[in-house]
Amino acid sequence: MSRIRSSHSRHRFFGALGVAAVVAATLNGCGLFNTAASEAQEIRLAVTIHRPPSLAVPAANREADVTVRGPNGATWHLRHSRLLSDLPRGVYEIEPRDVWSDGLRYVATSGTVTLTLDGRGSATVPITYVDAATSAVHGDPSPQAIRPGSRTFHVDCLGDDSASGLWPDDAFRSLDRAAALELEPGDRVLLRRGCRWRGPLVVNWLGTIEWPIVLGAYGEGSMPMIHDADRNNVDVYGRYLIIEHVATETSAGTVWRDPNCADQPVGWRTGFTVQHEAHHVEIRHVSAVGHTAGIHLTHGASHNRITNNELRDNVLMSVNTDDGGFDDSGAWGLLLNGSDNVIAYNRFSGNRAWCSYDFGNEGAAIEIYEAVRNSIHHNVSIDDITFSELGGSDRRRAADNVLTFNVFRSSLSGAEFLVVRGAGAHFGPTPGTRAFHNTVYLSHPVETEGVVCYAGCGPDILELRNNIIWVEWKGLYADAPFAESNNLFWRADGRPLLQFFGTANGLSDSSLVADPWFTDLAGGDLRLADGSPAIGAGTALDLSFGRDIAGVLLAGPEIVDLGAHHRYRDGSSARDRR
Repeated sequence: MSRIRSSHSRHRFFGALGVAAVVAATLNGCGLFNTAASEAQEIRLAVTIHRPPSLAVPAANREADVTVRGPNGATWHLRHSRLLSDLPRGVYEIEPRDVWSDGLRYVATSGTVTLTLDGRGSATVPITYVDAATSAVHGDPSPQAIRPGSRTFHVDCLGDDSASGLWPDDAFRSLDRAAALELEPGDRVLLRRGCRWRGPLVVNWLGTIEWPIVLGAYGEGSMPMIHDADRNNVDVYGRYLIIEHVATETSAGTVWRDPNCADQPVGWRTGFTVQHEAHHVEIRHVSAVGHTAGIHLTHGASHNRITNNELRDNVLMSVNTDDGGFDDSGAWGLLLNGSDNVIAYNRFSGNRAWCSYDFGNEGAAIEIYEAVRNSIHHNVSIDDITFSELGGSDRRRAADNVLTFNVFRSSLSGAEFLVVRGAGAHFGPTPGTRAFHNTVYLSHPVETEGVVCYAGCGPDILELRNNIIWVEWKGLYADAPFAESNNLFWRADGRPLLQFFGTANGLSDSSLVADPWFTDLAGGDLRLADGSPAIGAGTALDLSFGRDIAGVLLAGPEIVDLGAHHRYRDGSSARDRR
């Protein structure tokens, strides 16, 4: 889908972010270990500490505490790697504690893990610590259980495909060997950290709602990397799956570049593609860099969750033709064609093609085409050219998609937050689009736009409430009245450009033109400072969220703030205006 301009305007292991602890628990059940008694088990706990590139402080003394509780009250407190052996059968609980370092909280994404050592199968439990704030992990992660008798297979770039795969030191070597496994619900396939494989990895496994199949990572170091597949690095056809802690990349120089268009790379490559028959797939804590789409949810892909991922610098164009057809497209963090999916707590940046024959710049954090009933919430997008553009076809409209508690901040010329269409547009209409509690700051004065609703805007097309939109060119363009209330618009000169066309179209009495008083605008801190007119200026909406973009508990229906950031009601987040 190509970018659209209205008739009145020119219509981006992510390491293990933080500390990483890997706990490997292996069960004696396949004759691989010769123990003196049949009931003897081994639990191997390897605790490793990572310093993420995003932190400028040393990792010294940043240690993770892991407590193992076994039968008969046995307890081990671990700070470093240690082998526990000759253990009896029974239930074991592996509990990682939060770690605080230099004022930052690191949390294990797995939560507490429970497993049973009963002599059947094998299991490896990776516990990975991330920077809770950067990775948008609010509260305590949910506990996890490993199905008794389930198996864990390991893949190591130095392994052997003739191995059993059931132990870290008896791992497979190739992705093809892993893809050929016939897995049962609750089984897991773990890729060794620090390894690289050329894609694709085809995922056909079928879990259940109670026992999903997991593709994850084990060991120490950066996330395992799957790169430079001819099309999709991770190609998902299965159901009831969890895919986590895996990185994907299309490397520079592996696709054709257009010498007549500033060496713009052109081709079709994705990090993760969820195919039409796939459903109930959760992709979390992964990264995708350098593709046409970091993640692609195809037509028919439904009831999937895409959470806590880093999708950046996906810069490939899928179409880039110099024929005047206005069909250039590509460079998306996420391409959304499916229905009933959740896109939440992700970080987007730099998803932009720098040379489009049709549009100059092209791309989006989230491209929504023919997608229906998707919830897009609590995402952060920085220096993408567009946050979200919606469009459909004669086959299916993009309809009933909701964008809530997102932050979009861009310094690029031509940046846009939201583009929706009426029935008069080629890719329209896009009915039922709702945008609530988003915070937008577009600092470039050249052709930046907050919200564009054109070719037949209306209340059936767009509902816009409780947003903060600071745009240095045009805050809003609408060619007909739509459902609008309790928004705040601003521009540095105090005169935001708001274009309401059509009879009886204008800014609602409940909306404001005012400086939102961000905490630190120059530093990118868009929380509300003391005295902000956005505090308490919202209207109560029927939303299911209990926290804002930063994890702040919402006050309730009596007091509603505007934007994605809400205030701590005890005043603990108060800062002087800067």
